[in-house]
Amino acid sequence: MEECEALCTELAIMVNGRFKCYGSCQHIKSKYGAGFTLLIRLQRAEQSEDAKNEVARAFPSAMLKVFLDFSRDAAIRPDDNNGSNLPSRATENPLTKD
Repeated sequence: MEECEALCTELAIMVNGRFKCYGSCQHIKSKYGAGFTLLIRLQRAEQSEDAKNEVARAFPSAMLKVFLDFSRDAAIRPDDNNGSNLPSRATENPLTKD
């Protein structure tokens, strides 16, 4: 995004060959840039439900989106009281402990 801000006055985001949004850098950031994205990579598909439940427990207001069979992405709003604890909460994940 930093490169776009330096080089462009307007930009478009294309997903699967279709434009999803178009506008100034500030417009795109204001409309779609709120929150955090948490990408979880699992070793086994069986861990998927456990990962989903752990994110829901740690971040109750998270909006969960599934992009691939083995990947889940959670958008956490910046006003979420738990958002300030994101780094420590991510490293305290019981799924990664032996």
